[in-house]
Amino acid sequence: MRLYGLLQQSPAQPSQALQQRIATEVQGQRQWLQDLSTVLDPPLLRAKLQLLNPAEEASP
Repeated sequence: MRLYGLLQQSPAQPSQALQQRIATEVQGQRQWLQDLSTVLDPPLLRAKLQLLNPAEEASP
């Protein structure tokens, strides 16, 4: 998606659909981790949330 943004082009519909599914999955993973915050150690929670970097989800 970043490459399409750099080229100032729109990605094909299948690529857009895949990007949306990935973004939805990442959002779900982040929510599940937040729900587990009562049982996870804070450093572990922060480390896992950092793996779900919001910059990775950004659309062009």
